[in-house]
Amino acid sequence: MASWKAHLTHDRLDIICLQETHVSSLAQANTLTTTWTRMWGLTSTPHPIAYWTVMEDSTHGVAILLNPFSRLAFTEDRASSIPGRYIQISSATLTVASVYAPSTSTRDRQEFFRRLTSLTPPATPLLVGGDFNCVSHPRWDRHLTNPARPLGSEC
Repeated sequence: MASWKAHLTHDRLDIICLQETHVSSLAQANTLTTTWTRMWGLTSTPHPIAYWTVMEDSTHGVAILLNPFSRLAFTEDRASSIPGRYIQISSATLTVASVYAPSTSTRDRQEFFRRLTSLTPPATPLLVGGDFNCVSHPRWDRHLTNPARPLGSEC
């Protein structure tokens, strides 16, 4: 997180969606939230500014970090959560989600996307950020040594 400090003031980031966070305990999530809060020069905030999924085996993991000076106050939609893979927060005017799709087996991917598409749509516009582990254009995929999935397969 320390390397992000310059981006906070220069890029004026409001929402950051993270994947592969590997947070394994609530204590670790709280420590990361404190670090995030202090990076803004604050000791506390009027509303939560960091939302983490916690996986005991420290695999996967997604998070959403917010600018504490935003006028929007969010709450986590726990009913829409897919542990370690999908987290969703909502304000009165916007819903934000961070997604990390499985990259391993076809079965895991199909099950994940089935669960994702079965979630109840939010009442507000939905902004989704994350890693769908899909290759829409194989020549642009940065891992050219790995065979890319055929266009649209499993995605």
